[in-house]
Amino acid sequence: MLQSFLNFFRKPAESHPWQGYAEHMKRLGITQTSLFLSFDCDTDLDAEATLSLLPLLEQRGIKASFAVPGTQLLRQKQAYTEVASRGYEFFNHGLRPHTEWDGQKYVGRTFYNELTPQEVENDIREADTTLREVLGITPHGFRAPHFGCYREPDQVAFMHAVCADLGYTYASTTIPAYALEHGPAFISQNIVELPLLGSWNNPTSILDSWTYLADRVHYRLSEEYFTLFNETIAASTKHRVPLLLSLYVDPAHVLGQAPFMRMLDMVRELRIPSYTGKECAQFFRGRLEGTCAA
Repeated sequence: MLQSFLNFFRKPAESHPWQGYAEHMKRLGITQTSLFLSFDCDTDLDAEATLSLLPLLEQRGIKASFAVPGTQLLRQKQAYTEVASRGYEFFNHGLRPHTEWDGQKYVGRTFYNELTPQEVENDIREADTTLREVLGITPHGFRAPHFGCYREPDQVAFMHAVCADLGYTYASTTIPAYALEHGPAFISQNIVELPLLGSWNNPTSILDSWTYLADRVHYRLSEEYFTLFNETIAASTKHRVPLLLSLYVDPAHVLGQAPFMRMLDMVRELRIPSYTGKECAQFFRGRLEGTCAA
């Protein structure tokens, strides 16, 4: 069965974007699509949106993990303490604010490529302390702000080394190109990296809410978001390519948005299992280390 989807990629040339990913899944012995859903909470709007999203996730039995900058945790302590008390996973998202209000919309701040390595390390370590003090938890994972801005191999390895020193088990801070090359997970500096995923027909572009907002001032999610998700599920089923749907959205972008709700409903209807980042890391570490040992 698994060989059949590899045969698909070899017609007529071995250059299909998903070929490497498919080969990794075969080598790891993975036959079922699963979901790692995470939420990046970078603005003041996200805390209230998160509290409204939780019942929607729980009604569908969908697990989720939350990445919140330390400054947002301090500003919205009550809301995120409530989320943590309900058993949701939080992972390190740096300390500094990731956005600021310019009078009309939120704009990006804190780009790691504009900081020195020492400043990047300090931001990661200070966020770790904040998570422990504010939420009383032990974080196990990390994500840098603003995907694609700190993505060179040496930069990724540097972040992983800091995470390993903090005792983390995983990170999810790389773009879809890493997934296409390395598969759904790879080990770097003893950290299991879970790259984000693109869509079947747009494999190198992150399938996230920001990319597919039709209105970035009032936050209206494009219908293309669900279309691409639906096409991805259909193609992976047709060609028997199991996927780790490593996807993230911002809560304020998707609350009350029909394309996102249809995505959640499809996950439930198809009985796609969902996992936290920590659970994914545990699973893939066993498979990856077993493959290396073999």
